[in-house]
Amino acid sequence: MSKTRTRNRRGEGIKLRQEILAVAADLLDEGGEAAVTLRDIAFTVGISTPSIYAHFTDREAIVAALVSETFNLLETDLRAAMEQVGPNPVTRLRALATAYLDFAVRWPQRYRVLFGGLWSDKTVQPTAEVNSTSRMGHSAFGVLLEAVDACQRAGVASDTDAFSDAAGLWAALHGLAQLHAVAPLFPWPAGLLDQMVNRLALLRD
Repeated sequence: MSKTRTRNRRGEGIKLRQEILAVAADLLDEGGEAAVTLRDIAFTVGISTPSIYAHFTDREAIVAALVSETFNLLETDLRAAMEQVGPNPVTRLRALATAYLDFAVRWPQRYRVLFGGLWSDKTVQPTAEVNSTSRMGHSAFGVLLEAVDACQRAGVASDTDAFSDAAGLWAALHGLAQLHAVAPLFPWPAGLLDQMVNRLALLRD
């Protein structure tokens, strides 16, 4: 049910923008990307649909901002997971991998929309909220890159190309997250995640 909303005082436009994004995130979590509509956002926030345009050019801009926020949340979760397990680089890399899969399980709709084509500047033009859609996710990937690089610098990985190894591991993690979502009844072998990390990061025995 729509709530009656008082008009923002001067300088409170940022608050309304945050409300719009929060409602859009709730709609996304509940019904997927198709549920994020300007009409439903406006109704829930308690404003007219045209009021949204003062903050976002269109629906796609709102979704792009959600993608950016979700990548920031993912980055925060990955860093927190590594900090919780201490300084050992291998333990940190494995904790990061686990946190990545946990994130996909905890936020299935948000995770799905991360890879919905919004990384192309041809899809969504850069805005004040999203400076460059083609660079979305680079910071989150940077956490994985740092973790792989730390293993190589500590001598516990046999390769020296941290970027390639991190990219390969990221692709595998994404694939496993997607497969877990669509094939939950598959008899996934125990220890599969550790095996992936060991092989793709070329960790030494």
